[in-house]
Amino acid sequence: MSIASSIRAARNVLKRYGFKTFFKQTVLKLKKHNFEKAGLFLSREQIMPVPSFLGRKRMIKGLVTVVIPCYNHESFIKEALMSIYKQDYKDIEIIVVDDCSSDDSPNIIQNLFEEWKKEKRFKNQKFVIHKENKGAHYSIDEAINLGAGEYFAVLNSDDKYDTNRFSVLVDLVEKGNAGLAFSKVAVIDEKGMLKQNTPFSALQKNIEKKHMFLGLCADNLAISSGNLFFKREIVEKIGLFRDFKYIHDWDFLMRSALTKKVVYCEGTTYYYRMHSTNSYLELVGNTELCDEEMVEMRSRVFAVVYEKPISGFYSEEDYPKIVDLLYRRLINNLR
Repeated sequence: MSIASSIRAARNVLKRYGFKTFFKQTVLKLKKHNFEKAGLFLSREQIMPVPSFLGRKRMIKGLVTVVIPCYNHESFIKEALMSIYKQDYKDIEIIVVDDCSSDDSPNIIQNLFEEWKKEKRFKNQKFVIHKENKGAHYSIDEAINLGAGEYFAVLNSDDKYDTNRFSVLVDLVEKGNAGLAFSKVAVIDEKGMLKQNTPFSALQKNIEKKHMFLGLCADNLAISSGNLFFKREIVEKIGLFRDFKYIHDWDFLMRSALTKKVVYCEGTTYYYRMHSTNSYLELVGNTELCDEEMVEMRSRVFAVVYEKPISGFYSEEDYPKIVDLLYRRLINNLR
């Protein structure tokens, strides 16, 4: 595309959305921008609605509500739940939603809950069993709506936490005036052994706290929904997880990042288990649906950022890079 045609395309978009927004990056990076399809993303109808937070319970200050969606993880669910039980943070509520497992997961959960009920380890514990499979996002949302926490944490039923997770993240979120936090991730195998040089290794090494929003636009730095720790005010403001198969966590993370500071923590670890039924492995070689979901998510972010060059969540220095990155990724997702 020639420079002249780029200018004409940019002028049409800028006339509608404001010249100031794209002035700097048009001047500095004219040859790199192609605004021909920008209007397509800016005016794109959002197909997947955002469920509202119903807040069925009154908030208890200082309480961490841990949400565990479970589906056929009888080999891992006990270890996952025990990593919550062993937390050095005391004020915890645990809500497990079994999404119609066909294995022994429900019995394992029920037996643990019976033991813990006698010990009174948790402020509250609730176990919901679905009669039909509804998906991870639905299970997470259902549990959040039942929670009374000032803070929410998600734990996938095949993963586990460090024992200091909540004490570290509560402190970090409060001191940093943040709405959401995520930690470093270590990958483990089916037997719980650490794996080296995983697909996530480089991603972790390149996290720059100063350029957090830019990094989040490029990649899902949290890697998993189980790595998300957020304040109640976030879901009150942006709603719950959308009905995405592959990127419901990344979409929630980006919507959070547009409204409140997101912070990264190296002081605790999320243990992500890689095994034969991971949705991550299912994605390999089957990216069409994932691309569709990313267009939906990135279009929303692109539209917000496009009209908001000044924000407390990204710098003036990063702004043109963010817009350029989002636009190019959207074009790629359409191919």
